[in-house]
Amino acid sequence: MKYFHFDRLIDKYSSQFTAVLPSKGTYDDSGEYVQNEPKKVLLYGAVLDMTEKQIYNSNGTLTQKDKQLFIKGELTSNLVGAKVIYEDKQYNVEEETEDCEFTGFSSYVLKYVSAFDKGESE
Repeated sequence: MKYFHFDRLIDKYSSQFTAVLPSKGTYDDSGEYVQNEPKKVLLYGAVLDMTEKQIYNSNGTLTQKDKQLFIKGELTSNLVGAKVIYEDKQYNVEEETEDCEFTGFSSYVLKYVSAFDKGESE
């Protein structure tokens, strides 16, 4: 049972982004471990700034560069451990914060890693 339908709100703020999903390696015929290439997928969701209250309550674990990700429905694979590329910036998906069963959406914390544009100051 959903408590509130967030679909319209998420649709309003959604845009496309790239998720780089980690891949498991395999062992080749000689017994050496070979890392597979990560899988890149295009997803659609709302990437929003953290609120000042969230940053304050995080005891220094969150910054203004970190984001929240909201995706309608439940994904077939968990994004935790993946990387997200959004507006030429890279984020690590740190944790899932909402359960789709009750809300109808999945929510994740995106930790800022870097900007791809070398001209931007860190």
